[in-house]
Amino acid sequence: GGAANAANNLLDLRCSVSIAGAVGEDEAGNDLADILKSKGADLRALRRIGSYRTPVKTRILAGALHSAPQQVVRVDRVCSYDRKPKISWKLVEIIAQSADAIIVSDYGYGIIEPHLIAQLSATARRRDIPIVVDSRFRMSEFHDVTSITPNITELEASTGVSIGSDARLLRKVAQRILRNQ
Repeated sequence: GGAANAANNLLDLRCSVSIAGAVGEDEAGNDLADILKSKGADLRALRRIGSYRTPVKTRILAGALHSAPQQVVRVDRVCSYDRKPKISWKLVEIIAQSADAIIVSDYGYGIIEPHLIAQLSATARRRDIPIVVDSRFRMSEFHDVTSITPNITELEASTGVSIGSDARLLRKVAQRILRNQ
């Protein structure tokens, strides 16, 4: 999930990917780093932290042999911490100087703070490259980005508007968000 999923997909498309973030010094963190490195990802800005546990999300799928699998449930194993992992934002900025795009996938863990987005947004603007954010229930904290990717539940939480399946209301709320950004 999160940034690793986006990075993995981009690597499968043969894109050059540099990853900034944190993983634990645990089996999940080791596996994640090994897989991404074996696909060619630049991990210079990936911190390995002994006191941090790498989030693990397990999807349970159901389906017959010749049918599309359907997710039945997802089990998330995520620890919360008083102190968020720190990563080298100086190194992130150096990497961003040569990027063709910036994808920020905080996924609600709080490692990416709005002032860091402001710095990355300034770099993206200066270099005329897109910056895309998946903020997971923190949408209103991020400004001056090319795109932000809330799902309906996140959009409702951010705006206080219950949208449900009302496409007209969704369009209206989205237009309001765009005007305010």
